[in-house]
Amino acid sequence: GQYSTVMPPHQTYQTQMAPSSTQSASPNVSPEVALTDQGTRLKLMGDLEGAMRKYIEASEINPDYAPAFYNIGVIYSELSRYNDALDGYNSALKRNPYYVEAYCNIGVIYKNNGELKSA
Repeated sequence: GQYSTVMPPHQTYQTQMAPSSTQSASPNVSPEVALTDQGTRLKLMGDLEGAMRKYIEASEINPDYAPAFYNIGVIYSELSRYNDALDGYNSALKRNPYYVEAYCNIGVIYKNNGELKSA
């Protein structure tokens, strides 16, 4: 498509560790948080397929957990599957309308597609 996968550093798709990632070993971490953290570790090692499985599992365990859907969008963005990425980001926003990073990544997709009015 018309999308550029090369972006300035401030416009990269960033996965997010769950807020409690510094406490990953804690027994108090919920399963969806632990799975999201595992997914992000896999993504950082280059295993996008493994990361996607963890994010999907996290979204199934807690369908209201926005970071799982956001990170699904990130994986799709990196695979240049932009419509699927938009679905992931919009799913995150349905669960958390203040998810700024999701808005930023949606804007990047629209901008790279020449749809500046939508961005």
